[in-house]
Amino acid sequence: MDNRLLEIAERLKPYLRRVHLCKVAYILLRPFGSQRKTMMTLEEAEAILQQIHTGSDKSCICNNHIEECPRYDLKVIVPAYNAERFIKRCLDSILNQETKYTFQVAVMDDGSTDATSEILKAYADRITVTTQENKGVATARNIALRSIDAKYIMFVDADDTIAPNTIERLLDAAYSDDADIVECAHERVSLNGKTISRHYGTTGYVCGKLIRSRLFEHIQFPEGYWHEDGVIQTLVKPLARNIRMTDHIGYLYTYNPYSATSQERQQPKLLDIYWMCKIEDDDRLTLGIPDTQQWYEECLDDIIRLLSQTWRLPQSDAYAAAMMHQLHGERMRNFATSKWRLRQIEREIRAGRIDGAKLAAIML
Repeated sequence: MDNRLLEIAERLKPYLRRVHLCKVAYILLRPFGSQRKTMMTLEEAEAILQQIHTGSDKSCICNNHIEECPRYDLKVIVPAYNAERFIKRCLDSILNQETKYTFQVAVMDDGSTDATSEILKAYADRITVTTQENKGVATARNIALRSIDAKYIMFVDADDTIAPNTIERLLDAAYSDDADIVECAHERVSLNGKTISRHYGTTGYVCGKLIRSRLFEHIQFPEGYWHEDGVIQTLVKPLARNIRMTDHIGYLYTYNPYSATSQERQQPKLLDIYWMCKIEDDDRLTLGIPDTQQWYEECLDDIIRLLSQTWRLPQSDAYAAAMMHQLHGERMRNFATSKWRLRQIEREIRAGRIDGAKLAAIML
C-alpha cells in the first residue's frame, strides 16, 4: 500500500467518524492494504526498536514503606515542572476542599526553572515540597511513594484541578465499601475553563481516583517513558479486590494544545513504550497476576493506539513485527477476541500484514 493512501485515510477519518462510516471505509480499503507481509524476526525487530530506546529497563517492582497506622486518610501527590501558570489554581482546588477527613499534599518539584518554586513557598505551611533535578514525572511520583503515611493516595497533575467536595465524596465511598480503588468522572476543560467533554470512569489514568496505599507497597512507575501511568491498568488494578465507580465529576483535566503530550504524534519515543510493556508483562508474572482476556484485549488496543500515532515512522514496521511475534508467543497465542474492531488488528498482525495493520489502526 502506498503511504499516500494511508494519508488519505487519516485525513478522511474525522469526517467519516461524524457520519459513522469508518467501518465501511475500512472494509472498502482493506483489500488494498493487506498484501505486504513482513519476514522480520523478533530479534531484528527489537534491534531496530533498541536504537530508539531511551527509557529505563528497571522493573516496576520495588519496596515502598507504608505506615502500619497511617496518620492521614489521604496523601495527594502533585508532580510539578515549570507549572507557574497553573500550580496555584491546582493547589487551591485541593487545599480548599471541605472535608471531615485528614489529608496531606506532597508537591514534587521536578527541577522547575520558572517561578514554580517561588509560588510553592507561599504554601510552605500547608504542603510538603520535595525538589529534585529534572528527571520526569514518573521519578517524581516514585519519590513520593517511597514513604506513605496515609491510607489512600490521589495523584493530581499540576495543570489540573479537582472539583469541590471531591475528597469527601471519594473517601466516603472508599470507607463505606472498603474499596481499594474509587474512580470519579472527569471533564476535559480548555485553558479558559470551558468544558470540552465529560467522561465517566478514568480507566487506566493515574489521576481521577483514590488508590489504597497498600497497592503501591511493591509497585513504582516505569521511568523515562511516555504514558507511564499505564502501570495502573497492568499492575495496580489487577491487585485490587474492590473497585468502586462514582458518577461524581471530580477531576478537571486541562487540555493544553501546546503541551508536550499534545505534540507526541509521529515521535519515535512513543514506540519506546514497547519496552515498557515488556517490563510490565514480566512484572505481572512475578506478582502472580494471571493473563486474562481483558489483558489480551488491552494489548490489542495498545497496538491500535500506537500504530495510529506512529504509522509514518520507519520504526513502526519493527514495532508491528515485534507485536506479531508476541501474539504468536506462548502467552497470547491461545487468546482470541470477539470484538470486531480488535479482531481486525488481531487478524492483520497475526498474519504479519504491516500495511493492513496500519490501515486498521488509522481507521478504527
